Amino acid sequence: MTAQSNLFRLFLTLTLASLSPLSAHADTTALDRKSFDKLYSDWTMAFNKKDMVGTMRIFAPTCVASLPDATHKTYAQIDRGFKKLFADKEKSYRYTYDVHDIYHSGDLAAVRITWHLTVTEKGKIADTTNEHGLDVLQRDKQGAWQIVNWVAFSEKYHP
Repeated sequence: MTAQSNLFRLFLTLTLASLSPLSAHADTTALDRKSFDKLYSDWTMAFNKKDMVGTMRIFAPTCVASLPDATHKTYAQIDRGFKKLFADKEKSYRYTYDVHDIYHSGDLAAVRITWHLTVTEKGKIADTTNEHGLDVLQRDKQGAWQIVNWVAFSEKYHP
């Protein structure tokens, strides 16, 4: 799939979600915020502990990531990327996050989020990055939210 078709799918998903009457209810938004905060908190803890199973749990097997300076990444490529990071003995990677907006309708949701990555090497901060993203999530058959499309860019990225 091309970048344009992925962006069109994302635009269409967000447009449909934002038009839904469910996304406008304050009670639903408060419940969504709590639910998605737990989802991202669990992911952050798993990533920071280098727990591959917990780290990959948030991604649907059909997930596609659209990142700057990279080809689209599939679930398998995302998995390999995390394994490579976790195997790095020289550096430590730690995420925190801020959820900005949640759009939810039925079994689809979009979350605007900023990820803050700190890379430590030999006990000292080697790099920090803020990655702004938009996650499109869908409930799986068991009712768990999973990312099906992830679009992100770093503040360091300048087109």
